[in-house]
Amino acid sequence: WEFYVVEDGAAVGNLNIALLFIFILAPISIKVIELVNII
Repeated sequence: WEFYVVEDGAAVGNLNIALLFIFILAPISIKVIELVNII
């Protein structure tokens, strides 16, 4: 697990986007799993 420092901050932007997707998709995936378990 290596960290590369990016001068223009692109890595930080990508990390923020990844976290945003996690926060959005995590509740949706949980709901889907619950529905599948009900069926």
